[in-house]
Amino acid sequence: QIKNNKVYLDITINKGQELIITNVNFYGNKSISKSDLIDEIYNQPRDCFSIFPFVNSGTLNIYKLLSDQQTLQEYYLNLGFMDAKVQTPLAITDFDNFSATVDFHIKEGNRYIVKSVNISYPKNIKVNLPQLELKVDKYFNISALREDLKNIKHAFQNEGYAYAQVYPKIEKKGNLAYITYEVIPNNIVYINNVIIQ
Repeated sequence: QIKNNKVYLDITINKGQELIITNVNFYGNKSISKSDLIDEIYNQPRDCFSIFPFVNSGTLNIYKLLSDQQTLQEYYLNLGFMDAKVQTPLAITDFDNFSATVDFHIKEGNRYIVKSVNISYPKNIKVNLPQLELKVDKYFNISALREDLKNIKHAFQNEGYAYAQVYPKIEKKGNLAYITYEVIPNNIVYINNVIIQ
């Protein structure tokens, strides 16, 4: 449509038919059940509850597939599977009946128990160390390790080591893990003047 030397376009967008997930397959999950893994991901198969609001609809969202992969990877790491690898998922679609199947291939590896947790830092530094989240004789947990790294770094920063760095050193023996948090405090930072206006 042309008006006053301007062209006006009417654009009609056809979203197309949604693809219904009929099944999600996991290959290589020897220790974790299929139902437990499905509970962790967004792309779940449609069931009788999918018609209700705030419940997974059972429709394929390809943009969530990679986040599902990352979610499963994190899930395994939090259960002690330090060597676990979740491959990029594959969505197999059937446009004749608008359905889809999602496949995840998983390599679980060993499940590790934490045997010791230590903090290595220059002993001439006086610091109030935090209580560690990663527990001895419990399964390794990546979220607890990350929390420890953050809390240890903050402890040294509170003592003036603003550029402190903390790195995890992990030694594996069989299904046991020996954790050492290596602290590099770097130079202490002094504040000469504080001006409050």
